[in-house]
Amino acid sequence: QQKIYLNGNDCGTKNESGPFNYNNPLIRIGWDGGSSYTNGAIDELKFFNQVLEIGEVKKLFINTGRSLEGYYPLGNKIVSGSVRDLSGNDFHGRIRDQNKSVITSITAQQNHEKKNNRSSYFGRDRFVEVDYQSRLNPEQFTLVGWIKPNNTSYTMEGILSSEYGSTGYGMYRWFYRSYNTTNNRVSGRSDYLYQRNGSQIRNADGECRQNSFTPTIPGSGPGRCDSYNSNGSCTDTDYYHQYAWSDYGPFENSTSFTCRNKNTDKKLFEFWTRPNARSDDTSGSGLNKSDSLIGFDSPNHPAGKDSSGATTTMRSYDRTNADDSAIQQSKLTLSGGGANTFPYNIDQGNVDNWIMFIATSDGSQQNIQLRNYFDVVNNPGQGSSSPKTSSYNPVTNSSSKLYIGHGFGDGEGYPGDYKLNLFQGNIDDVRIYSRVISEDEIDTIFNLSDSEPPVPGNQGTVTKSGSCSLSWTAAEDDVTSTSNLEYKVVGISGSNRITTVESALINDTLNNSWIQSTSSTVSGLGGGYVNVIVRDEGENMSLYGGSFCP
Repeated sequence: QQKIYLNGNDCGTKNESGPFNYNNPLIRIGWDGGSSYTNGAIDELKFFNQVLEIGEVKKLFINTGRSLEGYYPLGNKIVSGSVRDLSGNDFHGRIRDQNKSVITSITAQQNHEKKNNRSSYFGRDRFVEVDYQSRLNPEQFTLVGWIKPNNTSYTMEGILSSEYGSTGYGMYRWFYRSYNTTNNRVSGRSDYLYQRNGSQIRNADGECRQNSFTPTIPGSGPGRCDSYNSNGSCTDTDYYHQYAWSDYGPFENSTSFTCRNKNTDKKLFEFWTRPNARSDDTSGSGLNKSDSLIGFDSPNHPAGKDSSGATTTMRSYDRTNADDSAIQQSKLTLSGGGANTFPYNIDQGNVDNWIMFIATSDGSQQNIQLRNYFDVVNNPGQGSSSPKTSSYNPVTNSSSKLYIGHGFGDGEGYPGDYKLNLFQGNIDDVRIYSRVISEDEIDTIFNLSDSEPPVPGNQGTVTKSGSCSLSWTAAEDDVTSTSNLEYKVVGISGSNRITTVESALINDTLNNSWIQSTSSTVSGLGGGYVNVIVRDEGENMSLYGGSFCP
């Protein structure tokens, strides 16, 4: 039986008998032996002397041309404060707290598969920082990871960010309040959100209205009495606007007043590749920063006065109108539904489950999508948001560090006393690719619990001493513990034909067993090349750098 796979998926089967090369001892690549030639490209052609299972095919697919630049499993892969990068590039990070001081610990918890200590809990009191790397800021990229947000009322929470000003990328869970503008009275509201510094932002909790009053100061003009009765009492009526968006006044005559009425609170996921962020685009204030200049904003603002004419500190909170489509252009809205109910829709406001995020940029167009793990696994066809697409002219970031669990937002104060947009919830398995990966690759990452090979220690260096005594540094893996990784010493005389995992397995002449030691002595090779293969419990394999044994 023959099978053909496309992008890791079985797409065709045919019953066929006989050897692979029957009727012709030659294997031709790109030519059928007659007049037909391949019009296109062929790459990384491999032959195996066994039938591969579907899982092995998927792993071949995802690990071919993978362009994985950064991979942060988090959880128990944070060791003594070192946030390990298991992409093989060693772009390791550190943990900082809300005061930006380096610390050494963060709580490890279950991941989406309910495996212990595999994700990290970010309690709005710490974040991950990785020094600037150009490879983590490619012109085309895919960002993939898992989040379990707590859905607090904090206004802006950074998930993944490498940005500043008009360059780089940022992903946020953003909670904003939209409003309707009206010329009618609006009753006060006491509901609130949290600013980034922990203080509350409320809608104006006094009633927005036009009030009439009798002036007590003689004279003419607004706020002064210009008519009296025979008893000497003022008969003039003037007006002021209380908790209004229009001017406070006073006014000589009744006039139109403007109120802002909260329309709705929306929890959004947003992703940008060129933010051009401004203080009035973001939500609330930052650490040690003044409040954003929004709503009833300052003592000098003509509006926002209470019934006594004193400037109120209440706020309508944001710049957006209820029909502001531009601000939602690249954002996903989570609304409706109920927490922990089945089916657990992605479109619900109180998300309390694991969500996979996928954000891409091909250099001109950005895309963001979310997948709810509970729904996709338990009720296929549900739980995935439709991709949201918008066009930008992205500018590759050339200076900013990578942050997990924090983002600059408007970036004011960087690089000194910059704002913190800290995340509350769990984050797991953050991957950064330098290309737009396919939907099939995303499916493989979503469905396979162990798709990544182990990373050889010390950048794959194999140390030789004596005639051929080998030692190497233990590898790291995102799933398998270091003590459970296995190693196989391979070798071949003559030319080096063991330069990949596949060629090493096929051409090896030593036939050694798999071991858990990180040293071995080779004998009887007669001059040639040796190397070390490492494999994890998911049968993913990597190759060390190798050596020559005389």
